Amino acid sequence: MTDVITPTDAYRKLDQTQRTALARECIAQLNLDGDPACRRFAQMDVSAVTPEQLGAMHEHVAHRHPAILEMVLRHPIFTGVLAAFAARELNKYLHRQ
Repeated sequence: MTDVITPTDAYRKLDQTQRTALARECIAQLNLDGDPACRRFAQMDVSAVTPEQLGAMHEHVAHRHPAILEMVLRHPIFTGVLAAFAARELNKYLHRQ
């Protein structure tokens, strides 16, 4: 059985530059959609966004704007992180055999 990884856990694996890029993309998409909750996110310092803040953004977008979440999850940075994570987990699995 594998451990459940939360969005915040996934964002902890990103460096600050990667978190900043994803936060900017998410906020830009929320601004385009006219979401008033975006003001709360837009007020944060995206250059120092934490995994917890990015996780909160993720949860908000997942529940209220699934199409935006889909776009953000296709971002090259997030795709790369998921691929690296999957490769690491596959490597662990294969070496247990």
